[in-house]
Amino acid sequence: MMRSTKLARLLPALALIGLLAACQTLGTDRLIASAAPSEMPQPVTEAIAADLVEQFGKDIGPASGTIVLPTDGSPFRAALEASLRAKGYAIGAGGEGRAVPLAFVVDRSDGEVMARLSTTTLDLTRTYRETATGAEPSSPVSVNRRDRGEG
Repeated sequence: MMRSTKLARLLPALALIGLLAACQTLGTDRLIASAAPSEMPQPVTEAIAADLVEQFGKDIGPASGTIVLPTDGSPFRAALEASLRAKGYAIGAGGEGRAVPLAFVVDRSDGEVMARLSTTTLDLTRTYRETATGAEPSSPVSVNRRDRGEG
């Protein structure tokens, strides 16, 4: 009985991830085109960005190179940059040293938020439940590693 309850809670998140993955287009550097809703509350964007950067650090550390973020001006991009800087990542245009292009997609629906960070070698995806003080994970982190040549 408990197993079916967990499955019932996981199915909407998986459906959201599947729908989002199906409609993604590739931007520059063979990454998904970054997008995030502008109306998302600041505590939600900050909580999600902090959690994703924590997960990102498990695979790609601050010494990996200069993180190159899209210049979309969204609140999520600002929260992501602040979280990356707080963890010691260099942010820039990638002119010096090794550039690590980082794209993101955030989609919001019915109090659930699906967020994805992508590099040329890694995708991190997780769903979150919005709370009064921010957001908390509602799924495990999905990690997809790929060779540089794959797309």
